[in-house]
Amino acid sequence: QLFGQLSIFRGGFTVPAAVAIARATPALLANLLAKSLLQRSADGRYTCHEVLRQYSAEILAQRGEQAAAATAHATHYLRPLAGQEGEALEAGLALIRTETDNVRQAWRTATEQHKAALLEPAITRLHLAVDAPYQMYSLLYVPAQPEKGFFALRKQDGLKLYARKVLIQE
Repeated sequence: QLFGQLSIFRGGFTVPAAVAIARATPALLANLLAKSLLQRSADGRYTCHEVLRQYSAEILAQRGEQAAAATAHATHYLRPLAGQEGEALEAGLALIRTETDNVRQAWRTATEQHKAALLEPAITRLHLAVDAPYQMYSLLYVPAQPEKGFFALRKQDGLKLYARKVLIQE
């Protein structure tokens, strides 16, 4: 039964996610690992071979438990995206970076199941992570004395931009 519920994950999962979504225990995960149904990477994430995952997903669907497992998965991965400021914002962005496949699957599930309450708070966070995945830092330099020609027209047209100590010119 646990192996079927774990089929809802995409791209692997962590122990806390398996506990929250599938009510797994570390002992049960170790048992599946010993039977070679799961693999564990160096960073502690568990994965399942895609053929085994598809087989266990079929079993989950035959039992009629797929919708409930998918809803629990979507809730687990989309709720943390609701925070819009401070540490909650950073945690949500980190979740998207590390759990992209699971967040994508959670979004798909919430859309298919018409779970607007899960989707609406997450929209802004997903926009920040997908459409604008960068942070801008700026520095304003105001010299103590006006420099000669500082406000004069430039003799060369074009854009000059330094990014990570590399000059990018038009």
